[in-house]
Amino acid sequence: MKIACLLGVSKYKNPYELKACDNDTALLYSVLESTGCYDDILRIDGNQESSKVKRQLVSFFTKYKEQQIEQALFYYSGHGDFDGKEFFYLLSDYDHSRKKQTTIENTELDDWIRLLNPDLTVKIIDACHAGVQYIKDPDVFAKFLQSTPKSFKSCYFLFSSLKDQYSYQDENLSAFTKSVVMSISSFDGTEMRFKDIIDYVSDDFDANAEQTPFFITQATNTELFATVDSSIIEKIHSYLNIYCPMLDPSEKKDTNHSVTQSASIIELVKADSERYCSEEEVLSILKHCQTYLSEKKYSDDTLGLYDIETEGLDHIDVEVPRIVNIGKWLSENKNDYFAVPTYREENYDEVIEVPVKNISSLFASITQKYETRTVTRSRNVLAGFRLTQETDSSAFRITAKPKLLNLNWHDCHIAFVFSKVEIRFFYIFSTFREQNWEKRNRQPEENWRTLVALLKNDKAVGDALQQIIETFDDYIMEPIKSKYLRQSKCDEQ
Repeated sequence: MKIACLLGVSKYKNPYELKACDNDTALLYSVLESTGCYDDILRIDGNQESSKVKRQLVSFFTKYKEQQIEQALFYYSGHGDFDGKEFFYLLSDYDHSRKKQTTIENTELDDWIRLLNPDLTVKIIDACHAGVQYIKDPDVFAKFLQSTPKSFKSCYFLFSSLKDQYSYQDENLSAFTKSVVMSISSFDGTEMRFKDIIDYVSDDFDANAEQTPFFITQATNTELFATVDSSIIEKIHSYLNIYCPMLDPSEKKDTNHSVTQSASIIELVKADSERYCSEEEVLSILKHCQTYLSEKKYSDDTLGLYDIETEGLDHIDVEVPRIVNIGKWLSENKNDYFAVPTYREENYDEVIEVPVKNISSLFASITQKYETRTVTRSRNVLAGFRLTQETDSSAFRITAKPKLLNLNWHDCHIAFVFSKVEIRFFYIFSTFREQNWEKRNRQPEENWRTLVALLKNDKAVGDALQQIIETFDDYIMEPIKSKYLRQSKCDEQ
């Protein structure tokens, strides 16, 4: 028995909506149904309360737990969040303060699938990453994904993008889902393997620096997806014409899987250009970032205990802690940002050996002696980064000043880099250690966190800043709640 479960989430309270996800799910459902390979296909409308979505998923998986499952396929299109330890599928009522209740954890999904003990597990995940990334280990997401297949007999995992990349979409379809479907309609054989889908998608995104699909295979590469014939291809053409009108259902494919589209190259370039912002648009958004930060909401508890001040910073090399780590990130990650790492010259001592001449010995060349000397050399070392486009401010600082003497000072530094398409926020929190009533030392976190937002989407920029504020709010209040609520419970006992 082969079963499939498809979940698409287009509407969100927070973060921003993803219009194409409903179409993604509908298209893939139609394609899977047309293959005739699946005994049961559940398509879940994700635009409802998370509790209802979870009940449907649990019911579906438990229904088949006593049966022999040859293949279990799970597909998701929507926002994703990776916090360094867990990947989350964000549901329609996602709330940062109720994260576990309003998301599906990847480990939780794996537990449901393991109920079935399928011979083959397939995950196809088309997720726009809306979550926090930590820049200490750029491969942490890949390492997390690599650890998940161990508990399955065989598996193929297809993820639309790595780390902190976007999974792009237009008004009709997500690029990754469309590529998966195009791999089927372009197949020039009969027996199509999952490996054939992976190969097509890999080639399709090979020249795309902004989105890099990621695949995990723990199988033989011989497992069949479906038997593809002309009737299936014709159906897929008609589906594509419904969900992606730019494609002509009668289009022809060559053996290299290239697609001759009815749209001209000029139209395609013009369509893509809609993602890009002018200098005036970007500078206007940056100018309003400090206003956005000042207007963002903190919890009543935080505002009752702290005065919050927000300021722009011009000299990030001296005003922002651990700035060298952002320079390191820029030097290690391919990007189109208007920013470059900066370097400083550093002197260092090096101990070298130099020969000592021995003119009195006939065998000086054989019995050559050496002595050590210390020489001073210089080298360039990473110092931080700088923006290559002039802006009003290069970073922001939010300071939480306590209203009571028994509370700590805290601050949040927000640096940013940007391109014509997106803005990336880096943020780091600090707690101050008091030396006396007047002096205190900042103790920043070890690692920066980072979030990305499309500049064309004002709401996405605002949502990213709101997420930073909410995380800073939690950072301030969690130790206070832990200390005083625990103390209160002890006093009651």
